[in-house]
Amino acid sequence: MSQAPGLPAQPESESTPGALLKRERERRALSVQQAAEDLHLDPWVIEAIEANRFQALGAPVYAKGHLRKYATLLELAVEPIIEKYEALQDRPIAADPIPTAIAAPLPPPRRSLKGPIWIVLSMIVAGLLAWAAIEFFAYRRIASATPQLTSATRLPVTSSVAPTVPVAAPSSEQTTPETPRPNPAPVESAQSPAIETPPVDLPAQSSGATAEPIQVRLSFAGDSWTEVYDAQGTRLMFAMGSEGRTRTLTGIPPLQVNLGSVSAVSLEVNGEPVAIPRREGRESVRFVIEPNGNLR
Repeated sequence: MSQAPGLPAQPESESTPGALLKRERERRALSVQQAAEDLHLDPWVIEAIEANRFQALGAPVYAKGHLRKYATLLELAVEPIIEKYEALQDRPIAADPIPTAIAAPLPPPRRSLKGPIWIVLSMIVAGLLAWAAIEFFAYRRIASATPQLTSATRLPVTSSVAPTVPVAAPSSEQTTPETPRPNPAPVESAQSPAIETPPVDLPAQSSGATAEPIQVRLSFAGDSWTEVYDAQGTRLMFAMGSEGRTRTLTGIPPLQVNLGSVSAVSLEVNGEPVAIPRREGRESVRFVIEPNGNLR
C-alpha cells in the first residue's frame, strides 16, 4: 500500500485511520473530551474511532462521516483516511452511499400553541355566556318580584277627581237656600233622557286632586330596579338605580313606589328621611307615600 502524502511512514498497525487520528490528536495536546466537545460527539465515539471499532458506530455511512469530521478537525487530508478505512478487513460492509456531510442533530419538536389558545378562548366564551345567563335570570327575578301597574290598579288613582256634573245655575228669584227653585220641566229629546238637578252641596273631592306636590329623594347604595308613579298616573321613574346615584322626583301625592332591592335604597320625603317598610325574607317592596309624608 502506498503511503499517503503528508504522513510519515509507519508500521502497518499504526497506519490505520484510528491510529493516525489518535497520534495527531495527541500531537496537538487535545484530550478525548476536548475532541468530543469540538465534534459535538460523545467521548466513547472518539475512543471507538481511534481503536478502529467502527462496528460500534453503526452503518458505514456514519463511520465515514465521523472520520471526515475528525480528520477535518485535526487538519488532516480526508481522502487518505477514508482509503485506509476502506482497506480494513473487519470494517462493516454496506451499500449505503457516503453522505457529503453528517446532518446536525435534529432540534426537539416545537410544541404547538394552538391547543392552549383554543382552550383559553373557550374558557373566555364560556365565562361570557355564564355572565349573560346570570344577568338575564337576575333581571327576570327582579321583574317578577316587582308587580307591574295595570289599568285596573291605576283606575282608583286616575278617577280620584270627581266627574263634572252639570249644575243648574241658581235663579235670581231664589231668596234662601232652604227653598230651592223647582227643576225646570225636562225637555223631551229622542237622543237623551231628562237629567235631574243634583243638590247644590257637592261631595268633597279626594285629597289627591287638591294636594300639593311633594318632593322625594332616592339615594342608591347598590343596584335596585325602581318604579315611581304619582296620583295622576304619571311615571316619575322607571329604571335601574345604580350605586352612588341619587334621584330627586316631584309629583302629586299619593305616590306609588316599587323597589326591587330595598336594602340598597334610602328615602327622603320633603327633605326628611323616612324609613322604608320591609318584608322579612324579601328584598322587593311596594308602598305608597301619602301627602303628609307617611308611608303605607
